[in-house]
Amino acid sequence: MTPGSKNGTALYRLPLSGERKPELLIENGSDIDEARLSPDGRWIAYDSNESGRWETYVASFPGFTQQRQVSSAGGGQALWRKDSKELFYLSLDAKIMAVDVKAGSTIETGVPHMLFQTKISVDPVLDQFCVTPDGQRFLVGEPVPVEEDPAITVVVNWPAMLRR
Repeated sequence: MTPGSKNGTALYRLPLSGERKPELLIENGSDIDEARLSPDGRWIAYDSNESGRWETYVASFPGFTQQRQVSSAGGGQALWRKDSKELFYLSLDAKIMAVDVKAGSTIETGVPHMLFQTKISVDPVLDQFCVTPDGQRFLVGEPVPVEEDPAITVVVNWPAMLRR
């Protein structure tokens, strides 16, 4: 993940009842991406490059108070465990990281720790892994090595070969 163009993006929510007008949640002049609501709907994890590199943040939802950076050395693509007690993200050096979360009327986050190294070519706007609701299994999209000059074989008049 590399810092984006600094064109800036904003995050909105669209109520499904009432006037159904988009409501601005956050706009900070930086790129914002990969927003994920906690399963209890009280917190939001998102990525932003406001620090100069992509980092993972959490904040209260929908007020965006109690905002805090969760990743310690860059990160993105945050996903919540089903019970909202753990947050997973991808570090800039392609490690799947985990952070313990204690959330109630306030939120406390632990120190990020590595779960495992991947071979992902990290991209801030591309979902590259997912996790089961219990946080015990991961599905990771890793690149497949390709030969530099793969040989191509062309068989002409192949029906004649079938008649032999």
